[in-house]
Amino acid sequence: MQHIGDGAAGRSLVMGILNVTPDSFSDGGLYVDADAAVERAYRMVRQGADIVDVGGESTRPGATPLSARDEWDRIGSVVRTLANTPIRVSVDTYHAETARRAADAGAAIVNDVTGGHGDPSMLSAIAATGCTYILQHNRGGGASTDALASYGDVAAEVSGELSASIDRAISAGVDASQIVVDPGFGFAKVGPQDWDLAAHMKSVIGLGFPVLVGVSRKRFLAEIASGGEGPERRDDATAAMTAYFASLGVWAVRVHEVAASRAAVEAGKIGDIEQLTIISRDPAAPPAEYIKVSGGIFRDMTIHDFDTARFFLGEIEEVYAAGQNLDPALKDTGDFDAAVVTLKAASGAVATIINNRHCSSGYDQRLEASGREGALFAENIRATTVRLSNGEVTDAQEPYLDFFLERYADAYRIELSAFIEAVEAGTTPPTGIEDAIAALRLAEAATESAHSGQPVRLS
Repeated sequence: MQHIGDGAAGRSLVMGILNVTPDSFSDGGLYVDADAAVERAYRMVRQGADIVDVGGESTRPGATPLSARDEWDRIGSVVRTLANTPIRVSVDTYHAETARRAADAGAAIVNDVTGGHGDPSMLSAIAATGCTYILQHNRGGGASTDALASYGDVAAEVSGELSASIDRAISAGVDASQIVVDPGFGFAKVGPQDWDLAAHMKSVIGLGFPVLVGVSRKRFLAEIASGGEGPERRDDATAAMTAYFASLGVWAVRVHEVAASRAAVEAGKIGDIEQLTIISRDPAAPPAEYIKVSGGIFRDMTIHDFDTARFFLGEIEEVYAAGQNLDPALKDTGDFDAAVVTLKAASGAVATIINNRHCSSGYDQRLEASGREGALFAENIRATTVRLSNGEVTDAQEPYLDFFLERYADAYRIELSAFIEAVEAGTTPPTGIEDAIAALRLAEAATESAHSGQPVRLS
């Protein structure tokens, strides 16, 4: 069965938990304010979250249930704001009304901890919206109930009960392609049962549906956690379990602290990078007056690709660049209108950067990282993902999206937020002046190489 929303490299996705609640067991009260919640979502995306799961009602034992109206009042503005960005939004709810409102606002996923048993209208609502539906195993509605944690073979029984819930959903009109299953760690299960279920996940995976796993900061992880009793002390244990589940090929992991879990997912997936290809083409050249004072193509355009190359490959030892002058309007500036750069890293890996100042099909940016055990691909963004094939044309699409200030508006906002956050917290930003200097050195070397026709070694 096709996995819903797989990443380009087929890795497990990372779902960040955004609790807009006053009483969640882990972070209740931190993100009740809508602005704080949205900023938290941006931070999770910066850390590598593929999906943000917004919840308005705590599922901890003894939590006060919310009506659908109160739930939407709590999360509605957050969902609408995030859904109006490239962020993929999930809504954690068992209310059909909330699911419908979230879908209308642009949410792509409904995460139902009751598996369709909490609201009799939920399954028909899911069928109507077409949203991805995360169907969780849970005995006893929305609450985690230890009294219901009675199993002979926990993995077999969870799988069997999930299968019955799947059949029920399909009978209600939900398409099988919409369904993701969640074995429901910590819901109607106690510690030894959670560990047993984790050890026998193949029975859940064997159902043939994408699997979401949510073990983040769960009670059963306390026995392998270090550093105290608080839920946040279980993040290292969460990351370790994330790596384990990712190795099994689950569709996604649901976590509170994104960065460590994203690293765990990605660790070793493609092995050491051997080759890197970066393509950056602008839809049109800037004015000649700008080019004359910009420092040239390697300093004002390729310099971003140098940053990317260093991020993937580490330090660069040799630069070779070849420039082109095919645009008469730009030739008089003394600059190049296109270039190809080859970089040799200290690791022995090689990067190729391809630049062009005039791409008629739009703002063209692509990346391929090839490793010993796999490859990563970042493709272009288009106005539509619809592909057309007929007797006259094959696989046609809209032009690439431009202009970069609009295309990357959210990226710029996240970048500025990260800087402000570092200033306010007194922490070190992920990139610093040393990185800027290193990229500029590469630009200077590329400029020298393009004019001399010789590679430039960096001392």
